[in-house]
Amino acid sequence: MLLKKSIMRLKENLSIRYIGNEFMLIASDQQMVNMTKVCTLSESAAMIWEEFSAVDFNEADVVLFLQDNYVISNELVHEDVKHLLNQFRKEGLLQN
Repeated sequence: MLLKKSIMRLKENLSIRYIGNEFMLIASDQQMVNMTKVCTLSESAAMIWEEFSAVDFNEADVVLFLQDNYVISNELVHEDVKHLLNQFRKEGLLQN
């Protein structure tokens, strides 16, 4: 399976907080105080966020990270990563 080689970076000024039973992205700067949207993450998405915050990465990096941390089929990990990164794009969580 071919992976996109494009380099991406997660948006800065967002940090993960474990609130109740959920991982939530919280704005850490005053400019986003009036945010009306809250993003919740799965445990694995939160691990990815923490691992790749403040660094450039590509889809292959995320695949390798998950394969190092979970027992998951090659096909499923590629599908999951593609879906997660598309969701990050849709929610505006990746820098342009």
